[in-house]
Amino acid sequence: FSVLDGKLNFEISYYNKKIFDFLLLATVPPSSGFSTKFVNAGDLRNHGMEFGMNARPVAAKNFKWSTSLNFWFNRSEVTRLTIPPVILGSFGTSLGSFQIEQGKSATQIVGTDAPGKTGLVVLGNQEPKFQMNTFNELTFLNKITLRFLAHWKNKGDNINLTSLLNDFGSTSADYDADANGNNVPDGPERIGQFLGGSARGFVQNAGYLRFREIGLYYTFNKIPGNIIRGLRAGVSFNNYITITKYDGYDPEVSNFGTGFSTGIDVDPFPASKRAMFSVTIDF
Repeated sequence: FSVLDGKLNFEISYYNKKIFDFLLLATVPPSSGFSTKFVNAGDLRNHGMEFGMNARPVAAKNFKWSTSLNFWFNRSEVTRLTIPPVILGSFGTSLGSFQIEQGKSATQIVGTDAPGKTGLVVLGNQEPKFQMNTFNELTFLNKITLRFLAHWKNKGDNINLTSLLNDFGSTSADYDADANGNNVPDGPERIGQFLGGSARGFVQNAGYLRFREIGLYYTFNKIPGNIIRGLRAGVSFNNYITITKYDGYDPEVSNFGTGFSTGIDVDPFPASKRAMFSVTIDF
């Protein structure tokens, strides 16, 4: 729907997707001669909302501003499971792993948390609370244009095994720090917790604010002669600014592709930064 003669436009979507009889590997009796087989193990529900807005708040003679905003979130639930809970992805519950369990989120992360707790406990969830991005274009004096695209991911956990590897190598950025003031360096403290049976230190909040693109352009409206009608020069930067408390090289990590391996961090290459200079000529 639109208001203010089309200057402000909105789009809202709600979805409720149900998946029936999804496949999982189940264990079978050893007498069968096999260890596992694929079965139609259960049902899954994904539901969420997407909200979009675009507007032109200012359209004056010497200043124009157009903007768009997108907001979305997803929630999943395993509504039926005919086999015992299944561990998927990562390298085992001592480091944190995904678990398919009836009545729980399909992206929950479980693991050990000894010595205080026995068995498996929920340590986090890979699904963020919500995500949002905004694209803005500001034009001054019909010549100078500033564009930027920002993406905000609110929470959502990663299994940060880069931190574990760096701790064992004594190369973590905060290896010698003492964040909680207990006179034990953070690196050895995490190693001690891991060796003591806790995966909690490696399931970390991977929320971030990333400026995916920032561009600045100048337009030459008056060009001598009749051949060239317009000329625009500019520079743009991709992924140069990321604000996050995540300890790894890149909070937007997917070492092993998509699915239940998303959010597993094992010394990946971070997102590449790119600077581009461009010239556009209109004849």
